[in-house]
Parts: sequence; structure tokens; C-alpha cells
Amino acid sequence: MMDNSGQNLTRFRGSLPAIRIVFGFSSLIALGMTAVAVAQDTPSYYVSGTNGNDSWSGTLTDPNSANTDGPFKTLARAQSAMRASSTIKTTNIRSGTYSIQFTNLTFASQDSGESWIRYPGETAILDGAGMGYISNAGADNLTFTGLVFQNLGIGPYGAGMNLRGSGHIVRWNKFLNCKLSCLSASRLTDAVIDNNTMNGQSPGNPAGNTGYAYSAIDLWYGSSNNRVTHNLITNTEGGGIAFSAGRNDPPNNNNIVDRNIFRNVNTNVVDSGAIYMMDRTHSAVGNQITNNIIDGNGGINFLNNWTKAIYLDDLMSNVLVSGNVCRNCGQYALQYHAGDHNNVVNNVFDLSGGALLGLYQNNTLLTGYGMAGNAFENNIVYFSSTVSNSPWVVKIGSSDALPAVATNLYYSATGASISNSGQIVDANPVYADPQFTNPSGGDYSMTPTSPAYTQIQFQPLPTDQGPVP
Repeated sequence: MMDNSGQNLTRFRGSLPAIRIVFGFSSLIALGMTAVAVAQDTPSYYVSGTNGNDSWSGTLTDPNSANTDGPFKTLARAQSAMRASSTIKTTNIRSGTYSIQFTNLTFASQDSGESWIRYPGETAILDGAGMGYISNAGADNLTFTGLVFQNLGIGPYGAGMNLRGSGHIVRWNKFLNCKLSCLSASRLTDAVIDNNTMNGQSPGNPAGNTGYAYSAIDLWYGSSNNRVTHNLITNTEGGGIAFSAGRNDPPNNNNIVDRNIFRNVNTNVVDSGAIYMMDRTHSAVGNQITNNIIDGNGGINFLNNWTKAIYLDDLMSNVLVSGNVCRNCGQYALQYHAGDHNNVVNNVFDLSGGALLGLYQNNTLLTGYGMAGNAFENNIVYFSSTVSNSPWVVKIGSSDALPAVATNLYYSATGASISNSGQIVDANPVYADPQFTNPSGGDYSMTPTSPAYTQIQFQPLPTDQGPVP
């Protein structure tokens, strides 16, 4: 991207460590926990910081009547037991706060297949006190379910929880007060990061460096075939979800970012996206950004901090962006940055409050590939107040292609004229009221007779974004 002086600003990620869309967050699970069903016939160890004992078998949920056997007391003892057992690879953690301040929870190849689960109906908190962290150096198929991770420190790869390997499941957890990133990973494959709540992350940029931005979930270096779905990410100084690959990294392929909610993200940062993808290899394929809700991006300085709701940075190409709803989008709802064959279709962009629709830009510091095949079609662009002179900002070279823009629906609730001039022109614009039920309240439901359905063939959006049971 460029700053106001026209100088290129680049980010370095990669190898560095009736349809109803309603933002009714009180009706979401929001910051609560969803139910976690645990099969009672699954062999399990148990941990209780209240009445456990590390000299016991750990296979009882509570101490027996003679107080001679019962659950373990510490997470470390449960881990050593699972490593030694060929049959028990699950630990249920009973209610309580477990400090990992001086006893980081680390995993190696002998931990493959372990499941760490909160005991049904109870709250198990793992507290790092700003120092302790969770890190995996060689295990596959780890599962973390229903736990609270709070005040985690910075691990060796720059996150409270760092995973690598294959087949991990991180589901129905809460991450509170994260430093740098709540969860990061390199070479992560075939993982599911689903139905988590991440509340609180800082900082947005490293001190004195606006060329890099942290995100709550930060994946890089060949992280492929992952599903990041149904998460609620809120109150972050940096971004929400990021995938990045440096010039000499393996690309991140076939990742799905779907049905997440981002609220109050990028509050203290420069040049960041609520959803960010970057690929300096220019070879990534199969990535999808679908059906997400971005409601609050960029903080109080959103008009001049280069924040974007969806940011396709540094040659990121071949991405499908579809079914997303963006309101309070940041300085820009969308940025294409030197990539090609990115297809942005069937989204709702509410630009009320002054956000611009898109920044379409090349990058003279990287090899150019022409930006061919980009598209922006069949979207709804809505304004409740001021309409900008031009919704697009274009900064490309003479050999770069403009996007194919056609059959989008535009509407200003104040009746203001919406420009269709400049370098980017909609070939078949539709100017009509989409008949949203209550856009100021976040309700973008439309009647079946809405021009969005009848004139631009807008496709219905799902309603199950964010954490679900």
C-alpha cells in the first residue's frame, strides 16, 4: 500500500515468527462458553487443582471415599500419564485456575493424539500471568476443547499458543488478554480452529514498525488445508485472522475463513486487515474468505490508519471473497494489492461513516504479474450518509489490469448521487434500495422482492456466524 506521500509501505509477514443478517451480539453466545459434550465412555485422566493428588491414578473424577485414589492435581502429571499410556490420550480438567506461569505447557512428538478438555459443566482456566505459554514442537492431532486461556505470555514463536503439525482441533475455547497473537502457527495443515472467542489482543504494530501488524490468529509458512470458522474475535489492537507467506516460503493453500465475527478490531494499528492474506510467492491457490461479519474495524482513527476489512496484500491471488458483511469497515472495505484472479462477489459493504470501498494498488517493490482476472461483481454497496466522490482509490502502473466491475447494487439512504466515474467503472450498475430491515441496527435482512435478489441475483447469506453450540 502507499501512504499519503505516495511511498510504498510494505508489510513483512511470512516466515516471521427472508434472509436475515443481524448483528445482535446479545443474542450470540458472545463471551460465554458453548456446551462441550464429552463422551463419558472415552477413557480419560482427570485433573483437579482443588482435591487432586499427583500420586493417584488420575482415572477418577473425584477422590474415592477412602481418599486413596482420585484425579491428578497438575497438568504436568496428566501429560506424563498420557505419554506413558497406550490407551488413555484424553484429560478432563476440573473447575479451577491452573497457573502455567513457570511451567509452560509444551508438546513434542510423544504427545500426538492428546485431547485436553474441560470437564462438562465446569470452567477450567489456564493462566499464564503474562509469562507462561503453550507451544507445540512436534505433535500432531492435538485437541483443545472448552478451556479458558488467559494472560498467556509470548512463546518462542510470538504467541500465547503456537501450533505446528497436522490435524489439530482448537474448539469452543476462550482466549483472553493475548500478547502479540492469541494463536499462531507455521506449517499448520488440516487443522480446525472453530467456535473460539478471542477477547483482547495487543499491540497492533511492533514498537516503531508500521510495516508489520499482529493478528489474533496468525498463520504462515505453508499453512494449508485449514478451517478457521465460527470464531468471535473482539477488542484487538491488531487484526483478526492473518495468513502470510514470504517470498521464499511455501505458500498457504486451500484455507477456509468462514462464518467468523470480528468486532472492534484493529483499534490501535497502522496498515492492517480484519482478515488479512499475503502471498509473496504468488503461487497460493484455493483460499476462501466467506460468510464473515466485520462490524467495527479501525478504531477511532479509521479514516487515516490504512485499515481494511479484507486485505489481499502483496501478490495474494486466487482468493474467493463471498458472502461477507462489512459495516464500520475501516478506511477501506477492501484492498487488492498487486494480486490477480481474486473474485469478490455477493458481499454487503455498508460504507456509512466515511469508509471507502476499495484500494486497488500494485507494488513496485515486488515482481509485477499484471493484476489480471480480478473481479468485483454482484455486491451490495450501501451508504446511510455521506457518499465519497469516488468509492475506489487506484494506484497501478500502465501494464496493470483494472478489475472487472459489474452488476453491483448501489444505494444511498439520503438520495445522494453515487459516482460511477474514474478509473474503475461498473459496467452494469444497479441503483436501487435493497430494502434492508434496519441497517443502522445491523439488520441486513431483505424481503424476497428486494432488487438485490431480482436485479443482481444476490444469493442468500447464512445466519449462523460466530460461535454456535
